[in-house]
Amino acid sequence: MTTLRRSLFDRALSGRAREIRRLVDRGEWTWRLLQSLIPPSSLPSGALNDASYTIAAAINQFNTISYYKLLVDTEPDRFSLGEGTVVAIASASNAGTLFVGFDNGAVVAFQADTLETKTIASRSSSTVLDIATDPEAELVVVLKANEDGGATPFVHAHRSDGSYLCIRTIEWDGSGETRITPIVSVEAELLAGIRDGSRFAILRFNPVSIQRRFELPGEDPPIAAAILPIYDLQNTSSSYSIDINSLDFVSASGDKKANVRGPRVGVLTHNYGKWYWIDIDDLSVREIEGLSWRPEIPEENGLNAYRLSIASANPESFEIVGLGGRGELRRVEALRTPEGIDLLVDNIAVGHDEGYLCATIVEPGVVAAVAKNRVDFLRGGPQKFHLIRSTPMRVENAVGCAVCRTSDELLVVLKDGYLIKTRIYV
Repeated sequence: MTTLRRSLFDRALSGRAREIRRLVDRGEWTWRLLQSLIPPSSLPSGALNDASYTIAAAINQFNTISYYKLLVDTEPDRFSLGEGTVVAIASASNAGTLFVGFDNGAVVAFQADTLETKTIASRSSSTVLDIATDPEAELVVVLKANEDGGATPFVHAHRSDGSYLCIRTIEWDGSGETRITPIVSVEAELLAGIRDGSRFAILRFNPVSIQRRFELPGEDPPIAAAILPIYDLQNTSSSYSIDINSLDFVSASGDKKANVRGPRVGVLTHNYGKWYWIDIDDLSVREIEGLSWRPEIPEENGLNAYRLSIASANPESFEIVGLGGRGELRRVEALRTPEGIDLLVDNIAVGHDEGYLCATIVEPGVVAAVAKNRVDFLRGGPQKFHLIRSTPMRVENAVGCAVCRTSDELLVVLKDGYLIKTRIYV
């Protein structure tokens, strides 16, 4: 009976220890909470079993690490997406779908919640230049190089069984330097941008057509570009929140898109030290003053296209996250006004050691940045980043990362075709 009682006590104590660790992870630790879960009188005197050791370690961790908590987690889940070297990535965060292209021409879709992998394109001699999708993964565009040096976009549509069907190829008189921006939803219409050097055009999908061709500013081809809808408010005193993917606005009264005029769709582009905003209605160009950060892909990365991470915290502003040439993490907040683009915040963080490998926005103001031996979760501030948590992880060859909102996980893609999943802690 004594052995049974001890076993039951240990199980109960272990369960309470796990609960304390969960609360510590969420930042809800207090001494009162500890005493309510495990009163000191209930601990056996002179005994230090595994459960009480866990509690002591948690107490020590809380006392020695003040503004962030280091999580020593179990080995994260690791999955093989395919054979070959990863050269292109696109994510649909709302759907929990990640699209990955390989140097052998293959393209797959990984569904994070079911762990299923679907083939979008089989192996071929055509190089995958870029991939684009919308937040719901309804469409995916695979951009492949032609034998004559050109490029062809292939449009695939999502089917009810989770597979994708190629429904259209698009005639585009571009070169192997052609790239495509992520697909955004604007007033129930899906739009993307396609560029070849400095040439840019708007790609519409209902019906599929290429419209509004123009030249991007600057003397050299841009490094990065993105389509970005910005809304003007008719009543700026109203309070709004925004879904950063569906772009639905909700006022304080609960009315969707109340008092919102727009959207005005623009192109955000960078050209060797200068950032520009081009309004596609009148093709007016505004330089973002004070912003000189140059986005670059780390030399060992291997992706064919640079992808900025962009979100909108409110109808009139936007947030950009990316890396610089030395692996430094940059986060920018900017406000669109009738006079142009005003820079609000410019945060920078160096990943210590050899810099960061990739980064993405988790939610407005919060960034996940992947280094060779860890993932840092950081919160942007008026002056600098503040570390929320650092998760140890061996990802020396990470090339990209994305947020899966259906499972609240960070997906890290490795150069050799493997994927690692880890929980998001914010």
